[in-house]
Amino acid sequence: MTVVIPIKKMRYKLLTPIPILFFSFLLSLLYTLIVVKHGFFYDTITQVSIPANYFYNHNLVFTLLPDNLATGHSPFVGYYLAVVWAVFGKSLLISHIAFIPFIWGFIFYSIRLSQQLSGSYWLGLVGGLALFIEPIILGQGSALSFDIIQAMFIVTAIYAFLNSQKLLIFISLLFLSLINMRSGLETIGFSSAFLIIWYLRNGKLSAKELSVTLAPVLIMLLYYFYHFIDKGWVIHNTASNRWSEDINTYSFFALKLRNIALTVFYMIENGRVWLVGWITITMIVIIKKGNFKKLINNKTDFALLILFLIQLGINAAPILLASKFYVSNKYFLSSILLLFFLGIRLSKIYKSKTRWIFIVGLLISALIGNFVIYPDTRAQSWDCTAAHWPYFKLRSTAIDYMDDNNISKSETASFFPNLATTDLIDLSGDTTSFCDLTDSTEYLFYSNVYNIDDDIYQQIFSDKWNEIAVFKKNRIRVQLFKKAPYHQ
Repeated sequence: MTVVIPIKKMRYKLLTPIPILFFSFLLSLLYTLIVVKHGFFYDTITQVSIPANYFYNHNLVFTLLPDNLATGHSPFVGYYLAVVWAVFGKSLLISHIAFIPFIWGFIFYSIRLSQQLSGSYWLGLVGGLALFIEPIILGQGSALSFDIIQAMFIVTAIYAFLNSQKLLIFISLLFLSLINMRSGLETIGFSSAFLIIWYLRNGKLSAKELSVTLAPVLIMLLYYFYHFIDKGWVIHNTASNRWSEDINTYSFFALKLRNIALTVFYMIENGRVWLVGWITITMIVIIKKGNFKKLINNKTDFALLILFLIQLGINAAPILLASKFYVSNKYFLSSILLLFFLGIRLSKIYKSKTRWIFIVGLLISALIGNFVIYPDTRAQSWDCTAAHWPYFKLRSTAIDYMDDNNISKSETASFFPNLATTDLIDLSGDTTSFCDLTDSTEYLFYSNVYNIDDDIYQQIFSDKWNEIAVFKKNRIRVQLFKKAPYHQ
């Protein structure tokens, strides 16, 4: 059976999705086998591991998390993982297996949507693979993050809308709305965009269109309303009230310029300069040839443009409006995914050879983006790139060295995200943890994947500390230090 998609009076035969379904499953399985020993990392410790362990240890009774454990995000992903542990056992292997359906779904729908937008089986296949290799996806998927689940439902929502699958729109938006606060905002963005596009097309909105888009938003608002009634707060809690620190670092005008520059930077970071540059050039070509009106009149092109612009506004609003906002490129996830699909769609104006240059370049630039490592003093979104992958093995090797040399973990200082108990990171059952850095600390455990303050970094690499061991791989380092005798 074939699905025939007419584009520019030509007919492209896209093969039945069964081979892609099988291929995407094998790829998700292979990916999982590669990262299966990677533990929870960065925010996934507080936002997935801690909730999952809480529910698991409390017999799966679903309640709102205590304030000292809550981050403001909904705990449903943690609860899902706790249920999986209760059925199959608590381990890293089981945890990674639990995420396979979402990785599988993301790959499958990314390829199918890319094939549909490009009108080409093979171009779409390579384009979908480029999305999977995107640093945010590889990094978040390996870290047991709810962002990979978020990515899957973003792609399914776009696919469902472009294919007029109302039930899939509802399912995608419903789950997207309850993953975390960022995905909740993205749900509002998608719902608004879908309604706007439908209204512009038809001059009216049907009851079905209103229900499949507004019901997920309403359910999400009811959850957060219940959260507020029960706890008295939403978004900010004891763990997040430091977000407002250092607001006077910049003047108002300079701060806004800085935030705009950061928004642009996050969109082109980790190899996406190829994508953004190509789309910019393509739009200039379209406008110069007078084809912009034709572009707008195309239902698919217009829909992708509206979806991208609204999601970019949703993603950028916190950093542009807030006085101080700590953010990484995963906060622009929906915009970045839509940018990929927009680029693949716009490539249709070129001849076959040029289109292949763009698509292959997209794949190569995404791959290269995973090898970008900044200097130690430059903060990096380590959980949004595969560059951090060697860290877990290096960390384990360093801890073995400590055990062999009778260096106590509880008396060794370290930094986020290495301050959680070992069990929360690797589910090993080890409840010991490193300690905070103080004047009395004798040993120190450091890696260049820790984003630490500049003054602490200068202190570590001064004559105050002596390096006693270092473990390296692919420019990732784990170092053990002992305080210099004359500083003890």
